[in-house]
Amino acid sequence: MVDTGIRDAATGHAGTGHAGTRTLQPEAGLRARQPEAVRHAAAVLEEVAGCGPGVTGTRVARNLGLPKATTYRLLGLLVELEYLERTPDRHGFALGPKVPWLAGRLLVQ
Repeated sequence: MVDTGIRDAATGHAGTGHAGTRTLQPEAGLRARQPEAVRHAAAVLEEVAGCGPGVTGTRVARNLGLPKATTYRLLGLLVELEYLERTPDRHGFALGPKVPWLAGRLLVQ
């Protein structure tokens, strides 16, 4: 599990993508760069979705104007969190299994 900096208000444990009905609270204040990092991660996710399966990290970085190291770090984290996945040839990226899960949650409400 990745520590997102978000803690369960009741237990103090790190939150996960499947928090259910638990109330998650941010730790004492966001650091100055965290909101920017979240925006960049969302932009990377949207760029992969827009480009389609197989898009390379280099292309994502170029399209977004982000440094390659930053882009690959965000791609790796999004893969770890299952919002993205590597293509079978390991040369590109595609939307991961959490994306349809999230979309399905919209239909349930």
